[in-house]
Amino acid sequence: MFPGVIYALLAGFLGAVASSSAKLSLGADYLKGVCETGLKTWGGEERKFRQADETTACDWLHIPLRLLCGGLLFTCNAVMWTFFAKALRYSSSSARATVTTTASNFISSAFLGQLIFGETHAVLWWVGISLTLSGLLVLHRSAPRDAQPAITKKDDIGASSSVFQRARTYHTTSEKSEIALRVSSVDFQKGISAELHHTSDYLTPVLTVRRGQGFKINLSLTRDYSPKDEVLIQLSLGDNPLQAKETLVLLPLQRDPKPGRWSATITHTSHHQCEAELRTAPDAIVGKYSLSVKIGDDYTYTPEDSHFYLLFNPWCEDDDVYLPDEDARQEYVLNDTGYIYVGNVNDIAGRPWNFGQFEEGVLEICMDLLDRRGLRQTARRDPVRVARAMSALVNANDDRGVLVGNWSGTYPQGMSPMEWTGSSAILLQYGEAQVPVRYGQCWVFSGVLTTVMRCLGIPARSVTNFSSAHDTEGNLTIDVYVNQRGEQLNDITTDSIWNFHVWNEVWMKRPDLPQGYNGWQAIDSTPQEKSEGMFQCGPSPLKAIKHGEVHIPHDTKFLFAEVNADQVIWRMEDPGSGRKKVTKVAENPRAVGKKISTKALGKDRRQDITLEYKFPEGSHEERKVMEKAYATSSPGTPIEAPQYVQLDFQSAGPVRLGSPISLGICLSSLFHQPLTLVVTAAAQLQCYNGKAVATVKALKQEVTIQAQTCTSIPMEIAAPEYLPLLSKVNDDLHLRVTVMAESSDPHFVNTNDTVIAFELPPITVDLPATAKMGEPFSGRFTFKNTTGVTMENCKLLVEGLGLFKLATFNHGTVPIGRIFRSEIVCTPYRNGRRKIIAKITSDQISGITAEGVVDID
Repeated sequence: MFPGVIYALLAGFLGAVASSSAKLSLGADYLKGVCETGLKTWGGEERKFRQADETTACDWLHIPLRLLCGGLLFTCNAVMWTFFAKALRYSSSSARATVTTTASNFISSAFLGQLIFGETHAVLWWVGISLTLSGLLVLHRSAPRDAQPAITKKDDIGASSSVFQRARTYHTTSEKSEIALRVSSVDFQKGISAELHHTSDYLTPVLTVRRGQGFKINLSLTRDYSPKDEVLIQLSLGDNPLQAKETLVLLPLQRDPKPGRWSATITHTSHHQCEAELRTAPDAIVGKYSLSVKIGDDYTYTPEDSHFYLLFNPWCEDDDVYLPDEDARQEYVLNDTGYIYVGNVNDIAGRPWNFGQFEEGVLEICMDLLDRRGLRQTARRDPVRVARAMSALVNANDDRGVLVGNWSGTYPQGMSPMEWTGSSAILLQYGEAQVPVRYGQCWVFSGVLTTVMRCLGIPARSVTNFSSAHDTEGNLTIDVYVNQRGEQLNDITTDSIWNFHVWNEVWMKRPDLPQGYNGWQAIDSTPQEKSEGMFQCGPSPLKAIKHGEVHIPHDTKFLFAEVNADQVIWRMEDPGSGRKKVTKVAENPRAVGKKISTKALGKDRRQDITLEYKFPEGSHEERKVMEKAYATSSPGTPIEAPQYVQLDFQSAGPVRLGSPISLGICLSSLFHQPLTLVVTAAAQLQCYNGKAVATVKALKQEVTIQAQTCTSIPMEIAAPEYLPLLSKVNDDLHLRVTVMAESSDPHFVNTNDTVIAFELPPITVDLPATAKMGEPFSGRFTFKNTTGVTMENCKLLVEGLGLFKLATFNHGTVPIGRIFRSEIVCTPYRNGRRKIIAKITSDQISGITAEGVVDID
């Protein structure tokens, strides 16, 4: 944009051109002389014009030339006033614009008069030079100004018959008005706002605040603020901000603002300073905003770093994610470490996990995920829609999201899910490469989704369901097919019962549902079944799941099945022959949904939340819920078959890896006469998602049990029988033993199973109890291979939030009995209680985990 002085000079020159055009058009025969001189010059001395009735060509050519000059008169006048108006807007004062224009007009008039008419106007030259000197004096005495447009009302630029009248009008105006207000800088007061908005842990240079809560900015001005000044704070979001969608918000700066969802209130003014508190709506769109300051119609100041992030606000009562308990907010929003519970119902282990929602770059990636998902900006005000969108985007199945799932046991061109220690490394890798990260399984998907939700300000936690059902057909039953030896048939069985499955809960109101469904909502980013054509799941209210209200969106029926489905076991007779016979051998209504767990509030221990999902097994309420769900989903309610024999197991608990396994199969007769049973048992190594990998041992034996008595069948498995098969599982070592007891008179089949967990050797972590910010310290990690098997491609992975990023130590092949040590030196960059997570993986064994704690002053 041209500065005001250029517009003023052009306006004065055009005024002179207009005056000269008027003189040529309406004055004496100037044009005839100009015409003759021009034609003579053009044709040369030898060229003669033929006479026609004693009239030359210039006797009639001057007429269109006069008309042309008349048109030029009106054109120059119109353009002159346009440039003069711009000069007034883009000059620091109207006096400066007026003097400059007038000086330009006098000097240009003197120059054109001498050039065209041969007249010398000494007075005009003298006045023009005098006005130029006066203009320099005005410039010297004026305060410095921004080269931005000043406020000018349209009726100040009325038509006038001469430049002199216009000069007098604006000279009078400039004497009565104040110097135009400009902004020289904006201070976002990031440190103060971050503390008040609970965002000081975010490692980002950008101001980060929560909606529905005020934050202050300080405007540095070129003069003191006056109540007459019309100042607007403009907040914009996205590429095409619109006021109708609240992606463009204009906030008048006021001392006493009117009540409203948005406001900008002056809190303090001093010498050239104005402090204002901006308040956003409690349902404002979450995202990356740009801030500008508008003064009048034409002046806009945009700071060099004008962006800030706006998050959901669990501290604001009017926000849909409001969480009233402060301890809960500290845990489910601000805690960046925790545990994800894994294992099986008989052996639960807490796996340390670094959520890392405050780590450098994570917030920017989470904001980018909102754009990448294609979620409309107006939808980003709704935590329900944001949570559902993120449950889809954390997996890569539909939209090239964050993580690729892999349960195959082999992980080409990527990391095993067992190698991850936290979410931030995954998100940062995704943000840098812009391609899905390889690989994840359910606990990794859940950890990343917890990070994303907490980062955006939505309270979230990871939840583990042990003996978790995966109902592929939506009939609320888990159909498992086995052969005559009790081995699970993977090629026929599509449903499954996972040893554990990890999903998430998010806290929010549900205004889209009838009253009573606020609170924790289940969501799941592990790609299991499609919902509305995409791999997404939830949010589903826990109350709806618990009461069997499977019609409630989103995906309540699927989540209800995960904790309540009935297991049905079918035996396939001679599956290898051409003729297949399928027999229903058992139905277990209590096989799934056990010990649902999450990290306890403010404590490093497990909290059982099973009763938030279901009534106690076998209770009257639980049966009524199942009847309601089945009435909605299937023709009838399952009927439990009579029990003649009770099957149980005797075990000494977790088995140290490399030791023999000793298991007792206990059969208790509930019948009034002796029973002859054929007992078959199969011990299979399984992945945690229920898929059988290898059969370790099978047993078949006939036994007679007297009425109302018990007997035990021992099952012994030597270490060499299972150790060579460990590399086929790798992820989580579990041995599932399935037992079937069949009687011909009376005819019945009873079945039960159990999972045997392995005890892995520990990692010894040596850390100082305390350390200083900015001062290096070292930590040592020691491991001895007592597993009974050589560990190949052995790695130690360590990570400490606020201390160092994920580091990997490759130890290659570690023979039985070998000890290795690794040391890391780090310099803390965040204070407080800091955790270091260590994990060992190999081709044979993974999941060996330990943690240590350092207090940073």
